Parts: sequence; structure tokens; C-alpha cells
Amino acid sequence: MVCGARRVHRRHNVDIVSCKQLSAVLKGLTKAFIMENGAGALLPMRREPLGPGLLRRLLAGDPATSDGAKLGSGKID
Repeated sequence: MVCGARRVHRRHNVDIVSCKQLSAVLKGLTKAFIMENGAGALLPMRREPLGPGLLRRLLAGDPATSDGAKLGSGKID
């Protein structure tokens, strides 16, 4: 990816450092970020998946999940 960006810059007459130098800088920045924030900070922030228990309750018509119950910013229809 770094070399691809460098090629695009070169086509537009923009000089940047070599791929090896840029890769070394990126590795250093990534290592510093991990030391400061932990490796978990690199993981994407995702919602937890629906577990089997919640899915069974939804399908069984649990009163907590009936029509009009709030789910996030909306309501269950």
C-alpha cells in the first residue's frame, strides 16, 4: 500500500521518501502507539453479536422484546 501511494504521488510530481524509509517510520509509529494505548486499541470497535439466549428470547416473544420495546434508538415493531 505504501509503494502504491508513492507511485501515485510520483505521477503528480510529488517527491516523497523511499518505501523502505516510509515503512520503517510507519512501523515505529505503530510500535509507539501500541506501547502507549495497548494492542487492543488497534482492533475495530464492534458491537457484540446476538447471543443464542437473546435470539431465543426475541423469537419466543419475551415481554421485554415485544412490540414497542426500545432497542437502541428505535423501537421494536
